[in-house]
Formats: sequence, structure tokens, C-alpha cells
Amino acid sequence: MNKIIVIPMSKNEAQDKFNISTWSKWGCGVDTFDWSYEQSEICYILEGHADVSYNDQTVSFKCGDLVYFPEGLSCVWHVKSPIRKFYALNYPIDDTILTYKINKP
Repeated sequence: MNKIIVIPMSKNEAQDKFNISTWSKWGCGVDTFDWSYEQSEICYILEGHADVSYNDQTVSFKCGDLVYFPEGLSCVWHVKSPIRKFYALNYPIDDTILTYKINKP
């Protein structure tokens, strides 16, 4: 996986499937900044909205989205409204998350 994956998901569902309340927390105000992922990251957006640009594409996510960032990704964050998120580094991601996205009604 070498792309950002965004999956809309309720907070209760994210808690049931991924136990997000045990993850670390991070927040940021409106800002634009460069970022590189030395490790993969999965996060759940608690509030806010951001666009992330990489490899000539832009991905948007907001409150209620589960987002996966692959290891080695270099990107630019454009935080449109203050973000708060739970996140975990090197979370064991496998095809389950891709299957979940494909099979979600």
C-alpha cells in the first residue's frame, strides 16, 4: 500500500473495530506544513478537516474518517479547520482495511 486510504466510519464503529481510545492523541490549528511518515500511521479524525497533497494528488478527510498513511509518504498538510485525532504508528494493517472499504455499503 503506497497511498492514503480514507474510510468514513462512526466513532463507535472505530472503537469497536480498532480500539481507538487506546491510541495517542494529536491536534493542530489551521495551518499548512510539510510532513514525512517514517512509520505508517492510522488515525481517526475526531474533529476538523484537512487536505493532504502528495504525488500530484490531494486527499480530503474530516471528522468521522479513519485514515491510513503509508510508511515513506512525503506530503503537505493543508489543515482547513482545527484537527483532533487519535493515532497509532505501525498499526498492523493488512488487507482487512482494504476489504472493509470495498465491502462497506
